[in-house]
Amino acid sequence: MERPRRGPPCRGIPELEGAAEIGWVFFPSCWGKGIASEAVALVLRRADIHVDAPAIRCIIESDNSASIRIARKQGFSRIGRRLIDGTPVEIFGRPRASGG
Repeated sequence: MERPRRGPPCRGIPELEGAAEIGWVFFPSCWGKGIASEAVALVLRRADIHVDAPAIRCIIESDNSASIRIARKQGFSRIGRRLIDGTPVEIFGRPRASGG
């Protein structure tokens, strides 16, 4: 018997299957102030407690070095690369933190 799918479809990206996904977008006026890093850290702490998934993933455009730094700072590592609508992206993942 097939397990029912929970959450949104994975857009044909196998690395997203069974994992929660996080994303972030901030106005340029917020860049370089640590706001995104702090916000992502807070959301991940809550997700580790309340989201029933073994891992969390994010997709970042390959040339977005600031978001890649944020992801790495929060324990994500690159697990794949893809073209989405012609745009090169990096797929990052991190396991759900223990104690969550």
